[in-house]
Amino acid sequence: MATLENFKEFLISDLGFKAHQINDGDGSGVATTVEGLDEKAAFLVSTSVGNCYAAFKHEGSATLSESEANRYKALSILMPNGPAAYCVIEVAGHLRIYLVEKGNEIHDEMQDWDDVRDAEDMVRELKPDVVKGLQQWAQKTLHTENSLSRFVQLMKGCWQDIWDIENKRNDWIFDEFTRFLFIKLNEDAKPSGSFTTAKLKSYCEQNKHMGDKAAQNFINNLFDDLKGHHPEVFTDENERVLSKAATIERVIARLEGINLKDTQGDVLGRAFEIMLSDTFKGKDLGQFFTPREIVAFMLDLARDNPDGPALDIEKSERFLDACAGSGGFLIATYEDVYKHALSNGMEPRKKDQLLKRLGQETFFACEIEEKAARLGKLNMIVHAVNAQNAQWLHQNYLYNEEYGGLKPLIEYEVDFGDGKKKHCIGPDSIDLILTNPPFGKSVKTQGILLDYQFGHEVKVFKSKGRPPEKRPKNSQDSEVLFIEHYLRVLKPGGKLLIILPDGILSTKTGAAVREYIRENALIDAVISLPIETFMSTAAQIPTSIVVLRKKKPGDIQEKTFMAKASNVGRKPNGEPCDGSELPQIVDRYRLFKKEKSLSGSNRTGFLISPSSTDLTSRLDVDAFWKGDAFDVLSNDHIKSLSLVNSSLDTALEEIRTLSSSIAKAYQEMESIVLDYSSGIALEPLNRLLTSVSRPIIVDDNLEYRLIGVKWYGEGAYIKDIKSGRSIKAGKLFKAELSDLIVSRLFAWKGSIAVIDSDCHEAVASNEFPMYTAATEIGTDYIGSILQTPSIWSDINKLCTGSSKQSRNRIHEDDFGQIQIPVIDSVDGRLLYLSRVNSIKALVAEVRRLSEVANVLGFLQRANDFKDMNLNAVETGKDNG
Repeated sequence: MATLENFKEFLISDLGFKAHQINDGDGSGVATTVEGLDEKAAFLVSTSVGNCYAAFKHEGSATLSESEANRYKALSILMPNGPAAYCVIEVAGHLRIYLVEKGNEIHDEMQDWDDVRDAEDMVRELKPDVVKGLQQWAQKTLHTENSLSRFVQLMKGCWQDIWDIENKRNDWIFDEFTRFLFIKLNEDAKPSGSFTTAKLKSYCEQNKHMGDKAAQNFINNLFDDLKGHHPEVFTDENERVLSKAATIERVIARLEGINLKDTQGDVLGRAFEIMLSDTFKGKDLGQFFTPREIVAFMLDLARDNPDGPALDIEKSERFLDACAGSGGFLIATYEDVYKHALSNGMEPRKKDQLLKRLGQETFFACEIEEKAARLGKLNMIVHAVNAQNAQWLHQNYLYNEEYGGLKPLIEYEVDFGDGKKKHCIGPDSIDLILTNPPFGKSVKTQGILLDYQFGHEVKVFKSKGRPPEKRPKNSQDSEVLFIEHYLRVLKPGGKLLIILPDGILSTKTGAAVREYIRENALIDAVISLPIETFMSTAAQIPTSIVVLRKKKPGDIQEKTFMAKASNVGRKPNGEPCDGSELPQIVDRYRLFKKEKSLSGSNRTGFLISPSSTDLTSRLDVDAFWKGDAFDVLSNDHIKSLSLVNSSLDTALEEIRTLSSSIAKAYQEMESIVLDYSSGIALEPLNRLLTSVSRPIIVDDNLEYRLIGVKWYGEGAYIKDIKSGRSIKAGKLFKAELSDLIVSRLFAWKGSIAVIDSDCHEAVASNEFPMYTAATEIGTDYIGSILQTPSIWSDINKLCTGSSKQSRNRIHEDDFGQIQIPVIDSVDGRLLYLSRVNSIKALVAEVRRLSEVANVLGFLQRANDFKDMNLNAVETGKDNG
């Protein structure tokens, strides 16, 4: 573990920098030379030569993606007074260190930082053409807005520009902001768009007589062009951009350096969603937009055939999301159906027929929030197969500010170019629903509440002859009404995949809803999502995906598939990450659907039997899965658990094996008695070792295994494998078996080792002198003696240098003067080595045993509890 504070101390104590050379911007960080960027370096280490180190602290996640690392490297290049030699990043208590010129990583921990070249020397060697190339790369990297967090920051900057100048309400600013962004998107789609400061200034120069209105006229000409292309989104022909000239100038200046047309994936839509959530929390939107990883996962769960579409348009199946937001489920399912059903070889006439059905009669969506509906319609236009389909699709995306998608029977007119027709979303009309209803939004409209079982109560009067009367409740949670609505509009056998708060599945207040679900649907699956799934939109509610099929006559509930995901492929800040468990869960779910059973029970898939007596019993995954809730333990405990794959059986077997090995190693060590009878002499290393050099010319087309040497006598290892083109040095030096290798920089900390078979014929820089034995005294003996703290102390006293990284370098002549004790007899030396190796083996086994024993009790209790619990639920015992 190492932090930037540790690194500061290291810079002064070990590398010879002075405190005044470490600039932290008076505590607020050091800005780059790029105007408008919010990120700052935690500190910048500079000398008269230039910038040596730019240091950053990575917030928001425990991992660092390649794109994030590239961004920090780009910022290091664009620091004041030129590029820094090294970029240092603190990530979750560890340091990541990069060569800025080449961009490659040196080490991930300071303790292994054993061959970094002098930073000032590297800055001196930077040629003007190299600096220019680096700066061009950095500018391009910083202006490619495919990082969600960075793009959100950019959008917030635009928002702040409008707010600073206009001083209006949030809803006014949002409308104005979206107009600017849609204009920019429209202009970026052109070969030579006009959303630039130069074209704005040119227009204003040509129209000086208009004064400040010239800028407004310029932007509204662009807006009129946008409206002409998309009248289905911008339905009001009188809608205008209302901002002042100063706002227009500032927003164009902020956005002109990026190209929204090249924005990857759905970054634009996701950023909009985050902006909506951040901005309108006070208005109780209750809309937590769905991560794209979850959308894709739910689509996979919805397929009957892994290689087929989620929806069969040849059977005229229909899709609905009645709380569609920005259209994530709608767009993903649309693209999925097109890809699977229409993109492969098909007779042109049939393809045209199905494409028409795809656009006109297949996809339906509703939304109660106007701003989200506008975004949804724009998203459909961006993603539609062609302009005709876009024109058709938007008519089936319905915005209703009073009912949203909860009107029990929705009838409306469409015109697909051949006259007006009626469309209907009503009972038993939909085949597939993928949806994420808003959580905690209270519905109070009486007209809605009276239409739903969960929205009203029936008052029974005592007086004879007076019929019972429906009376609306004061309110009902929107997600409860959506469950009822969806099960009503589904056809028998139709599928509903819905994200629900775990409270509905577990609490007493959700009991009636669970009973309703069990009465009306078959529960195919419940999959628990980690809390961070929706953190990027500020939602920290435990949630699950529930997969239901509307019951047909005679349907009987069989076993239900359950899973508990801990990684869904996204960080809490919304960025993607590795290690998603969703593919494994899909595979096990498909196996269950095919075989009606599963072999074994684990977090990525297990089965429960339906309750035979209590229709209100819990449906949340945590009611059944109790096997590995270790997240409350310490990091050390969790690391120990990984050694045995969180398995009690593995841990017990490991303890048995280790105990036997420890007893054996102890006996061997105890039986060794050192023999000094032959005598011991102090010999200088220059009599025992011969310097060896095996230079090789670096070839750009080859790969090289690079050697590192750990501190404190922990040995040599392969720290990296790099291509020749990513290695700056022209020469490297080959190591061979039994060589003694020394780190000039950190020999005083025990960075001395003997090359073993793993490092044989690997290479190192000239910062690692190598030696072979000059006498019959082998390097294994010499290396063993040199891995002694008192020797390291001697080396430290002989280190030369007065500043920077050269301060503690050991010169080879000085290294040769060090004396070590040598046992005269071969047998005596062999006994010593046997003792050293026995101790090493004993220490390694004891360390591992300690780590396993550290979690044995947790594993035993967790394993037994899991087995008892699953035995009860899989055999159909009630779990209320």
